[in-house]
Amino acid sequence: MVERTPVLDAFAHLILIAGAALVCIPIYFVFVTGTLTQQQVLQVPMPWVPGDQFMANVATAWQKADFGRLFLNSLVVSAGIVVGKIGAATASRSELQRALHSQGSGGRGLVDLPELVALVAEAKARGERVVFTNGVFDILHVGHVSYLEEAKSCGDRLIVAVNDDDSVRRLKGTSRPVNSLADRMAVLAGLASVDWVVPFSEDTPAELIAKVVPDVLVKGGDYRVEQIAGGDTVLKNGGEVRVLGFKPGRSTTALIDALRRGDG
Repeated sequence: MVERTPVLDAFAHLILIAGAALVCIPIYFVFVTGTLTQQQVLQVPMPWVPGDQFMANVATAWQKADFGRLFLNSLVVSAGIVVGKIGAATASRSELQRALHSQGSGGRGLVDLPELVALVAEAKARGERVVFTNGVFDILHVGHVSYLEEAKSCGDRLIVAVNDDDSVRRLKGTSRPVNSLADRMAVLAGLASVDWVVPFSEDTPAELIAKVVPDVLVKGGDYRVEQIAGGDTVLKNGGEVRVLGFKPGRSTTALIDALRRGDG
């Protein structure tokens, strides 16, 4: 048995302090400053496996409204992923998203382009059909909701690409958008029919479609298939392009005009 000495005590205290710092520092940056994202936390090396995974799960759940339930659920789900692997391992962000999504409790919502490309590849590997649509979605109304529900019925996963604020101003004029990109995306992400929401800054999503390559490209209105941006890419890769109708009398422009007249 090792004899306890002041030197060993001091060394033990240093280890405890260092361990506490490794946990508290990410907590500070995630929750106080907001400068660390979940993905960045996953990339922070720590001396034990559960630490970085724990913090990643905390960051995920903190971004949701129902913190307690989602936090505990994400811990359980990630633990299930990790124990299914050989040796010391962690659950990646995309693995956690897929697992939560499969049980209908998360793993969906706002993503950036690299995340979306990875999620689409994984969905296709599972034999799922990925549907893509795009638009401004400035003031969400029943026409949008029914359109997105119909779009989702064309496959298993629905991507909604949203014009950023600058591209909306170019397309619709300086008085638009009424709602910011962040607000428009947040509302769309809350719809049951929508799996992933991603922004784009170009006037059309053709470049984004070329990177994602969905199985089905959907557009609402009176377009012809050959007029739809990105349609050629989808068709060349064996996919299909569909034109869906909008609900008559339901449009953002009409809604804004009615509000201005005081009819709404």
